[in-house]
Amino acid sequence: MGGPVNRTNVHPTLDLQLTHRLSAFVDVDVFWRTRNTDGIYATDGELVRAAFSTPSRYVGAQPWGELDWFIGPYLRAEVAYGHFFPGTAITDSGPGLAMNYLLVSTTFTF
Repeated sequence: MGGPVNRTNVHPTLDLQLTHRLSAFVDVDVFWRTRNTDGIYATDGELVRAAFSTPSRYVGAQPWGELDWFIGPYLRAEVAYGHFFPGTAITDSGPGLAMNYLLVSTTFTF
């Protein structure tokens, strides 16, 4: 949530090498409208909330966690989970549903 248009973003991250073949990555994105006169946009640029729909600037927060298993020199498996917690700029201006993201993938590099 919170596309690149008219937003202020704080994004701390932590990347850990747990073992030779296992790594973990955690981060959190916290989004604000740059001005309370800005609209709120999805990542694809679609307008989610019109400007002036609420005086609040806080759009929400999205923590993310990821584990990467390097199975061999050419094969990697990954599982990740993220959750978007809507902020007051979302909840005060209409329905503000939380969203979940789950990623399970394998990558073969040749």
